Amino acid sequence: MTDSTAATFATFEAQLERLQTIVKALDNPSVPLAEMLALYSEGMTLAQTCRRILDNASQRISEIGRSEIDCSSDDVTMSNGASPTAVTDQGDGLPF
Repeated sequence: MTDSTAATFATFEAQLERLQTIVKALDNPSVPLAEMLALYSEGMTLAQTCRRILDNASQRISEIGRSEIDCSSDDVTMSNGASPTAVTDQGDGLPF
């Protein structure tokens, strides 16, 4: 895929949509072999890019969750005055 093609599919959603289109085209037996090979190559590149985007999003969500837990264990008390970790502490550091 060229740089201009990559720029066209800049968002995750657009890349995923293009990948779905490629899968449908590959299921069509009337597509010539040379075109199938080109589509397969493009699809693999898009799949890797989408996976990388999802991995980054997952990591970011984990980081946000960890920072929220760190903040809540020190600063937050429940309406009954108890610490959230004291109520259901199972030794895993999670307040639930």
